[in-house]
Amino acid sequence: GYTCGLWELFHAVTVGVVDHNKAVFYPDDLLATESVARTIRDYVDNFFGCEICRKHFVTTFDACGHNRCTQLSQEVSADDESAWIQLPLWLHETHNAVNVRLVTEKAARENREVTNVDAARWPSRHECSLCRNDDGSWNPDVIFKYLRLEYGQRDAFTAELKRVLAEQDKEILVDHLPHRATLLTICIVVLGLCKVLRGSRRRKEKEA
Repeated sequence: GYTCGLWELFHAVTVGVVDHNKAVFYPDDLLATESVARTIRDYVDNFFGCEICRKHFVTTFDACGHNRCTQLSQEVSADDESAWIQLPLWLHETHNAVNVRLVTEKAARENREVTNVDAARWPSRHECSLCRNDDGSWNPDVIFKYLRLEYGQRDAFTAELKRVLAEQDKEILVDHLPHRATLLTICIVVLGLCKVLRGSRRRKEKEA
């Protein structure tokens, strides 16, 4: 559906930012993680049809939900890949928080308890047996590689993760993971559209 496609687009955008920053030659072409996250926020605020979903996402974002204000930055360094990676990791946490909230709200409407909240989190243990630490928390290094495997450019790191996952569980059909690099073209269009929208909004605020 539209919502799932939108999440996929956002994941492709955030992973693509890391690849973009690794490829550019000039510092002025680097994309700041906070700027991209705010562009996603503005897109949801202006174009997402579900009003309740939109308000919840925007409110959480504006309240620095999921450590956005400390995890992301408007400053960008040409040699700090670890900082760029925080953007797709932040979106991953945000997406999972939405999944858990939806499952919990549905259970409340049906007057039942949620017996397994972890089942709402993505990727599942079956999809990525290495994505969690022994205590159940996410392993950020593996999560980022998994996100690149699913939404970004394939390279030696994603190939190694694919091989290890296949060895960990022969029943995991890792090859079903779609290569969504073609979404990057759409991502560029979305980013450009939101920049135009933000510029138009600022002009209206100055005129007011």
